[in-house]
Parts: sequence; C-alpha cells; structure tokens
Amino acid sequence: MSFPRLVGLVVCASISLVGFTSARAAFTDPTGDTFGTGPTRIDITSYDAVYSGGNTTFTINFAGPIMAASAFAGNSLYGFIDLDLDRNAGTGGFASFPGVTGNLAGGNNWINYYRSQGVVTGPAIATGSEAFIDLGSEANHAGQVDVFSTTTNAVLATVAISYASNSVSLTIPLVGMGSSPAMGFDLLVGTSAELTDRAANGSVADLSHASGNTAVPEPASLSLLALGCLALGVRRRRVRRGA
Repeated sequence: MSFPRLVGLVVCASISLVGFTSARAAFTDPTGDTFGTGPTRIDITSYDAVYSGGNTTFTINFAGPIMAASAFAGNSLYGFIDLDLDRNAGTGGFASFPGVTGNLAGGNNWINYYRSQGVVTGPAIATGSEAFIDLGSEANHAGQVDVFSTTTNAVLATVAISYASNSVSLTIPLVGMGSSPAMGFDLLVGTSAELTDRAANGSVADLSHASGNTAVPEPASLSLLALGCLALGVRRRRVRRGA
C-alpha cells in the first residue's frame, strides 16, 4: 500500500517549511551593459541579498577588479544602494537628491534622479527609497560606509564594508517594514568620475528575499525535519516487512 508512504512524505515536507530565520535572493546582471564614456566602467555581473535575524547583507560581484573608495584609484567603487523598506514606489523621501523639491517620476531613488539628469540609461525604476547606502562614503572613513535617510538626509548608521578583488559585501541593521522582512532595492555604481552601471535594468525593483529563493531553517526546525524524515524511513521499512 502507498498511503503510509504518502503520510510520511507530507509530514517531512511540512516540517521543513517552518521556523525559517534567514532567506537569500540572488540575481544576475548582463556583462557589458555599462554606460558612461570613461576608460574604467565598473560592471555588475551578479548580486545577492540575505535577510537574517534583523539584518540584511548585500554582496555585489563585478566583471573586473574594484578597489575601496578610500584607495582613491581609478577603479575605486562609488555609488548607491537604494532601500525601499515598505516596498512602495509612491513613498520615500527626496531630501538627499540635489535640487529636488518634490517626488521624482517613477519613485524617489538615485537611478531615477540621475536618469532625470541624463546620466543613467534605461527605464525609470519603481523604488521609493526610505534610505540608501552611500558606497562612496567609504572615502571618509576607510572600511565603513554610511546609511542615509532620504527624508532628513541624516546618517542612520555607519556599517563595515569588505572588499575582494571583484566583489564587495556589507551588512545593514535594517529589514523591510511590512509583514515580511523583504525590502525593495536597486544598485547604482561607478567610479569617482562617473556612474557606469545599474541593477535592476528594468522598471521593477529587486526584493531582498522572496518566496521561492533559498531559505535557511533554524536548528530546531532542522532537528524536527530530521526526525520527520527518519520516521518516514522507519514507516517505509515496516510496510515492506508487512507486505
């Protein structure tokens, strides 16, 4: 009979879905989709965002080598990560954008601001950022970057940032403000001379994590999952012996 096996499978699968404490969303970006005119065009190839325990960690990978802003090199990384904490393009402040006295078309974020200045190509992106990470602020205090409020333009936090040859990673003490800790976000990067790449390239902002991306269960849930699967195996053996 197959019914006992089916019961065991259902129990095992349902336990594996409870107690998640972290989640990851990973994205790719086309190579060679840069803009600008300079000799060094920093090019995003992939990036991910991980929510865990009230923090969000961003990792960005690039096609070529990058350096910290404090190195003051030609390939030093500058730019912004917009944070749409309530996932609503109609909200978010505009105090941080020079000369702006009202909401930007499409949403208040750095991509739309520089798009309005003719610097960034592609469509407007639907992100209404309540905060943003200033990657270039690392030039002011090596190894750290500032997180700003778009409503007051005040520094909300200063966090550590780490650089590898072709990547950068940082963790902020912020998550989404809704029923889910997911937040909308977008990336805009370049050198001290010019901005050269954006992500996402379309009009829809990415989410820091979403249903269907990798989720990590807490240890207690892993134990329950193991017990459920063990019970499934025992039940299967009993059914076979009684057949």
